[in-house]
Amino acid sequence: MNELFPLLQELVVLYVIGLIGFITKRLGILPERTEQVLTQILLYITLPSLILYSMNLSPQAHSYSYLIILVLFSVYALAVACLMAFYLRKKMKIRKSREAVFESLIIFGNQGFIGYAVCYLLFQEEGIIYTAIFNLVYLLLIWSYGIYLFVRKGTQVQWRKVFFNPGIAATVVGVLLLFSPIKLPGMAVNLLHELGAPTIPLSMLLIGSLVGTLPIREMIKLCKQPSIWLVTITRLLIIPLSLLPFIQTNVSFPILTTAMLITGTPSASTVSLYAQKYGGDVYYASIGVLISTVCSFVTIPLLYALLMFLFH
Repeated sequence: MNELFPLLQELVVLYVIGLIGFITKRLGILPERTEQVLTQILLYITLPSLILYSMNLSPQAHSYSYLIILVLFSVYALAVACLMAFYLRKKMKIRKSREAVFESLIIFGNQGFIGYAVCYLLFQEEGIIYTAIFNLVYLLLIWSYGIYLFVRKGTQVQWRKVFFNPGIAATVVGVLLLFSPIKLPGMAVNLLHELGAPTIPLSMLLIGSLVGTLPIREMIKLCKQPSIWLVTITRLLIIPLSLLPFIQTNVSFPILTTAMLITGTPSASTVSLYAQKYGGDVYYASIGVLISTVCSFVTIPLLYALLMFLFH
């Protein structure tokens, strides 16, 4: 378990950044339109840059069978998540303004930052490549189906905006980079790194700011919502544990660990961005992300300990 101590420290840092956003919003240091500005910066500048930077890798030295297995695991986990989100939304009879948020909180995890952090700490550079491959389907889904969940109730869905957006463009270019012998020059890599690095702290500041606009009484009320805790349990435990039967196959420990731990990451802060931009219960989204992030401090080490026990 010593490998996860640095990760736990990074998770604490995330919580502190969110707390800073909350406090500064409460004190009036962050102005009224902070959330709108941060949303545009994240969706159109920093997130696409982080995607491109993360996928400027060279998997040639690795078995392509492992890459195929990771993609299949990703498709399986996302399919389970989509089906469970749809079923639970119907079963729970979620309020209309929260339907898209509820499904998104279950389907989409914070795979970009926490996923990379976990796998790098455990498997170093090899973990980065595994994570990049595992996230391919996820990136395509969150930038297409993720947006669709929010705009489907409109009178007319603008499919061009759904599929032709910076996230999809960055993912497509990233796939080409990943499997091409041609890589970005050093200056371009440095530029993407500098632009993409603020993504997570800005996201946590945004979440803290959004929560900071919520009256304390309303915040406590949302924390008592059974659906929020259902989202958390489903996202952090039920969906990743659905991959556990694959331990009976010949899949290696690093591959299955990568798949399970990334699948068990907390709800993505991007859900709050989508709720802010496309319409949805922003406070509900922010509380869902906040609670799942805090709980992941416990569940991610538990999942890793379970895998260590079963493999050894």
